[in-house]
Amino acid sequence: MYKKIALFLAIMILGGCAIKPKNIKSKSYLVTFKFANIKFSDVGFLNTGKNYTNIQVFSAGTPLIDLKIQNQVCVDYFCMGKSNFNEEYLSPSYPNKIMENILNGKPIFNSKNIIKTQDGFTQKLEDKNYKIIYKITQEKIYFKYFKNKILIKLKIIRN
Repeated sequence: MYKKIALFLAIMILGGCAIKPKNIKSKSYLVTFKFANIKFSDVGFLNTGKNYTNIQVFSAGTPLIDLKIQNQVCVDYFCMGKSNFNEEYLSPSYPNKIMENILNGKPIFNSKNIIKTQDGFTQKLEDKNYKIIYKITQEKIYFKYFKNKILIKLKIIRN
C-alpha cells in the first residue's frame, strides 16, 4: 500500500515538472509598464514558448510582477480571462490577444496600417475608441495608447 502511494506521489511530482511549458526563447529587457494601476520600470525577462508568454520584472532581486499569458492572463497569482484583463488594464475595445501580441512583437488589430521598416514595423491606429502608436524593432517593443495613458516599452539588454 505504501509503495503504491509513494509511486503515485513520485509520478505526480515528476509529471508536474514534465508539463511545464518549455521555453523557446528567453530575453532580458528594460521593461516599462504604465497602466492606471501598475507603474514601474526595471529589468525583466520575457520567456515565450508554444502557447504561452511570461514576463517577470525584478527590482533589486525582488519580483515586481509576474505576468503569464496562456488560455488566461495571470498577474502574479490572480488569473482572469483575456477580455477581463483588457477591461482591467488596457481597454475593453481591444482584441483578446493584444497583450501577448505586443509582448511577442507581433502586429495588432489584424496588421491594420502596418508599415514595414528595415528592422521591424510601425502601426499608427486611430478611431473613436483609441489612438495608438506601436513600433517594433530588433532592439525595442514600444506601445503607447494615448487615451488611457498606457505605455508598454521593452528595450533589449545586450550582454
